[in-house]
Amino acid sequence: MGRCQICGEWFLLTPKDKCVWCGRVACEKCARAWLDLLKVKTTVETSERKAGYEYMGFCSDACKDAFWGNVMDYPLDDIGTDVNHFVQNLRNLFYAAILQALNGNPQTPADILDKVKKAKEIETQNFEAIPVGILNDGIIVVRIDRPRFDFIDHAYSALVQNLERCGCPLDADIYEKKLKLYDKARQLRKKDKHAIARAM
Repeated sequence: MGRCQICGEWFLLTPKDKCVWCGRVACEKCARAWLDLLKVKTTVETSERKAGYEYMGFCSDACKDAFWGNVMDYPLDDIGTDVNHFVQNLRNLFYAAILQALNGNPQTPADILDKVKKAKEIETQNFEAIPVGILNDGIIVVRIDRPRFDFIDHAYSALVQNLERCGCPLDADIYEKKLKLYDKARQLRKKDKHAIARAM
């Protein structure tokens, strides 16, 4: 017999679902109501089948907010200045941020930490370890949730700051379309027009 640590009901089989952050065990009914989910790669794809994934969740808003707060606190200076490899660098930092958050929390179950580490080891170009919500061409997935969107936005901001420190500002379109920094895009276009006018 196993007891659900969410609703308190007894079950014939010990439930396997655990909260990513606090480790509380949930019955099947309670696990279906998990708040937010991490989709983690569990098996490598083959020529016959796609990669396998498992969903892991959070039992409460407090656990979800604590986890994502720690992920968002991860420094993103290492995003670098390579615009062409931005998406892969972003994914690597996303995984590093998740691992640091889980490693820093003594309540995180060891098996969940192991699953995240394994997912990183079996990542491939077509099947991410933990989908962050951005495609290889930089397009953000339409139905992405707020924490992942914020992480991507934070990474773009770090990229812009790194490029500006190097004296290589991004194209105005990236400020406008990716970062929604319309004033910055307008300033850059205005600056470019002045430079062209001066050159003539």
